[in-house]
Amino acid sequence: MGGYEYADSDPAGYWELFKQREDWQRTTAGMLTGKPGPPYIMTVFYGGSERKVMAMARHELDLFMNVDYEAFQAVLKKTPTARSWYKEFPWAYPNELSGRYFGFNLGRKTVFTNKDVRWALTLALDIVDLQTEYIGGVARVTAIPHPATPIQMELYHNPLESWLKEFQIEIEEGIFYHPYDDAVTERIAAWAQKQGYSVPSDAKELRLLFGTGWWKHDPKIAERLLLKSGFTRNTNGKWLTPDGELWTIKMIVAPDEVDIYRLAIGAQDQWADFGLKLEIETLQRDPYSTRNYMGEFESISSWGNASSGDATADKWQAIFGLHSQFYTPNGKSTAARGSIDTLRIKSKEVDLIIDELGKIHPEDDRVVELGHDFMKLWVENMFSITTISFKKFVTTDTYYWTGFPTSENAFVQPLYWFGGGRFTFQHVESAIRNKSER
Repeated sequence: MGGYEYADSDPAGYWELFKQREDWQRTTAGMLTGKPGPPYIMTVFYGGSERKVMAMARHELDLFMNVDYEAFQAVLKKTPTARSWYKEFPWAYPNELSGRYFGFNLGRKTVFTNKDVRWALTLALDIVDLQTEYIGGVARVTAIPHPATPIQMELYHNPLESWLKEFQIEIEEGIFYHPYDDAVTERIAAWAQKQGYSVPSDAKELRLLFGTGWWKHDPKIAERLLLKSGFTRNTNGKWLTPDGELWTIKMIVAPDEVDIYRLAIGAQDQWADFGLKLEIETLQRDPYSTRNYMGEFESISSWGNASSGDATADKWQAIFGLHSQFYTPNGKSTAARGSIDTLRIKSKEVDLIIDELGKIHPEDDRVVELGHDFMKLWVENMFSITTISFKKFVTTDTYYWTGFPTSENAFVQPLYWFGGGRFTFQHVESAIRNKSER
C-alpha cells in the first residue's frame, strides 16, 4: 500500500491530486522508509515536450518523465535548478528494462515474411546516425532483443559478442556475409568528443555508456538481398516490389513515446536515401495500442515485445507471451489472449525454448543458456529490428523540492510511474529558500 490516497481531480482529465494518508506510518512505504513525504502530490498533463519545458522553467513542474533531446537541452538552459539522472552527458537514466524496435506484421502474406527483406532493411540503416543525430547520443545500442543494462549485458550481450562477430547471413547462394559491426561504440564516442563531451577511452566503459555493436550500414549488401528476393529498381533508383509496384512501407507510431517517434523519423530519412519510401502515421496512444494489439498495421516503431527483461537472468517472463499457443490472428486483440506477439510471429523453435525455460527454476544454470539460444534465433530471423535500450530524461527541478534519486544518490531507480515510485517520494524534502527568492 502506498502512502497517498485520492483527493481531487480535473473533470476534463488534465490533473489529479493525491493527499498523504493520515495513517501513512502503517502503509508499506511508510514502514520501509519511516518518512511521510510531501503532504500532496499532483499529476498534471501538460502535453508535448515544449509545454513541460515551459512549466518547469516557471517552477510549476517539479518532475517529468521524459522529453525529446532538444527539449531537455532547453530545460538545462532555462532552469539552472533542473537536472536528470546524471549531471553531465549523457544525462538520461539508462537502465529501464526494455528496448526499442522496428517491427513488421508477419501475420500477413507480404514481403516482410521473407527474412532476407527484413535483413535488407536492417543493413540499410545507420545505427550510429540514428543514435546520435536522432536520439542525441544518450542511449545504449543493443543488437539483440534485450535491454542493455549493466547486469543484463554481463549475462547476455557480453557472452554473445564472439557469436555475433562470427555470425553470418547468406546473401546469395553459397555466399555468406558477416553483418555485425563491433566498432559502433567507438564511432559514437568520436561523435560525442566532437560535440565537446567527455567520454572514457576504455572499451568496457564505452560499452556501459553507449551499449554494444550493431549491424553494419551496408546498402550494397542490402541491395543484393532485395535483388535476390525479386525486387528491382526503377530508372529513378526507387525500389519496386516483386509485383512491379513502387515499394512504400506504412508505419504507425505514437509521438508521445519520444524515442520510437524519433527513430521512425530517422528510418524514414535513411530508407529514403536507399530508394525506399516510408510513410509514417502518427497516432495518439490509445488508437496506437489498439491497432498494435489488433494487428492493424504493416510496420510499427515500438518497444517491449521480445526486447523486454527483468531484474533476473530468466528471459521466460518476458517472452512467454510469444508462445504460439497464444497466437492471435490479425483482426483479433492480443490483449484478450495473454499474448505479447503483436508482430504475429509463429515459430516452433521459439516455442521449444519457452517450453524448456518453463520447466526449470529461474536460478537454474540453463536459464542463461536457453536465453542465449533465444537471442540467436531472433537475430538469425531478424523477427524485429531492435535498435536501442530504453533511456528516459527523468528530470527534476530542485527549486522547491530536493531528495530525488540521482546517479550520485542512487538509493532507488527514478522510474516513478512504476511501483518503485511509492518508495521514492517519502525521501523528497522541501528546499528551504528565502521568500524574496521565490
